[in-house]
Amino acid sequence: MGVQISPDSTTGKMLRRWDTPKTRLVDPDALPGDPFYNVYGERPDGKEEYPRMLYRAIPHPRTGKTESYQGPPDAFFYPTQPEYDRAVQETEQFNKRVTLVVKDESQFRRAYTDGWRCSVTEALEQAEQEARHIGNLAAERAYTDQRMSARAQAEMAAAEAETHEHLPTLPAPKKRPYRRTVTPKAPAATE
Repeated sequence: MGVQISPDSTTGKMLRRWDTPKTRLVDPDALPGDPFYNVYGERPDGKEEYPRMLYRAIPHPRTGKTESYQGPPDAFFYPTQPEYDRAVQETEQFNKRVTLVVKDESQFRRAYTDGWRCSVTEALEQAEQEARHIGNLAAERAYTDQRMSARAQAEMAAAEAETHEHLPTLPAPKKRPYRRTVTPKAPAATE
């Protein structure tokens, strides 16, 4: 059922202001002293790009399936209200981790290079592409491991023992800070 709003009410005046484009006057016939005298609208003239929502696909902590957005849970599958509330909170937390709102072009470019995408399908394709790239690196590493020396294999085993993640390549050794060797000066001859 629709609601009728009087155009002379405060709500009606504000709606008229927000429905008028930014390049037009809200009331072109307003006289000096009228609250809408020389007041422009608030609605954008065309499509505004920002703020914009971006997505990233990550493995779901409970199922392990790579997802980019999760819909609301169905209350029918939860026997008690606390279980349903917990499922809603888990869904909201997951959706906060996989969505990002950018406010301008520079934030968009930075987020895009970090792996965020404009749609859910693009985010899933990006995650699949990254997984395929890691798989290719792992296959290349398995091939090169066959020809590595025993010392290099021991270094790789030590590096794998330090982390729980898959290492497609041997991490670069940590660089030690440069230290200049100081030679003591010879004592000055005294006469």
